[in-house]
Amino acid sequence: MDHCKIMNCFKFYFKRKLSVFSLVFLVSFLCTNIGFTALHNQDGQEQKFENPISPKQKLLTLDSVKVLILKAKAGDIHAQDELMEIFYRGLYRIFLTPETIDFISWKSQGPENNIQNRCFSNDIYAFFAIYHFEKIGTQFTRLFETAKERAERGIAAAQNNLGFMYAEGRIVKQDYKEAFKYYKLAADQGLSPALGNLGNLYLFGRTVKQDYKEAFKYFKLAADQGEAIAQSYVGLLYLAGLGVKQNHKEAFKYYMLAADQGYDIAQSHVGAMYLKGTDVKQDYKEAFKYFKLAADQGWAIAQYELGEIYLKGTGVKQDYKEAFKYFKLAADQGYAIAQYKISNMYAEGIGVDKSYLKAIYWIIKDYIGRANAIFQ
Repeated sequence: MDHCKIMNCFKFYFKRKLSVFSLVFLVSFLCTNIGFTALHNQDGQEQKFENPISPKQKLLTLDSVKVLILKAKAGDIHAQDELMEIFYRGLYRIFLTPETIDFISWKSQGPENNIQNRCFSNDIYAFFAIYHFEKIGTQFTRLFETAKERAERGIAAAQNNLGFMYAEGRIVKQDYKEAFKYYKLAADQGLSPALGNLGNLYLFGRTVKQDYKEAFKYFKLAADQGEAIAQSYVGLLYLAGLGVKQNHKEAFKYYMLAADQGYDIAQSHVGAMYLKGTDVKQDYKEAFKYFKLAADQGWAIAQYELGEIYLKGTGVKQDYKEAFKYFKLAADQGYAIAQYKISNMYAEGIGVDKSYLKAIYWIIKDYIGRANAIFQ
């Protein structure tokens, strides 16, 4: 994460007087390098881009994802397709890695369905390989060439994938001008993830002048087509009053739309709004529910918040061991505030055996993490 991105977050904070919680989430959006994704696209077909996510779609649970992983490993191509769609939508990505789903070994009937051929002819599969290129790139050396050729044929999903490569510096040198070019080509065809990606470029002023109103416009277009990541960004902009009049009720509405699709960051936001009663009736039980959903996906901020809930006994029985457990989960991911808490708990022997050596270890990690966040 570069210095300019961090500074932009702090400018938002001081200029708009955001809560510290909002600032943490804004920085976290950048740190996770989430990126929007492209819709499924059959090779060479002209198509209308319809919303693949039904507004009435049920919450996708972690258990159901785990079942799909087992089926995919066993060679069920429908389960494999579904996992790729889930990853495309930005959901459960911490569980959907090449190692956890045994991606390279996926096979199905027919040579045309081996994993390499699918990645070169199917933009959903291609995105997964692009996203994880550092881990599995040697198996997919033609990803850029294939995406470029398909993009030049006007396939919007490939254009969006190419934009992602340039925006994130995956396979090619990072180039936001090229990223904007290809995202715009895909967005002009109505591709909702590309609309969201344009919103991201305007929000942070990458190759275009920073413009919160344009960012909101593009995020809203994508969000209203069912894009969970865009819905979460719309919630963030309403919460912060960036590019749109501050409106906590609208923020909650859009966070909830994304949370109900299983998006961990939005679930954590919903938990925070229930916890604080931010233009919604304060409800500790609902706060715990949504923080738990996000924490179970590995979202460090939600894990930290559960630690605080157990530490203080907010709506649950006070339990120092559970507090330590969740602080430790967040701390192990490098979340500095949680590392500070872990240090204190070791020093005081709260929820864990007292250890000054471990307390010193975690406070040093906390300081190093904070320094890296500012100066890296």
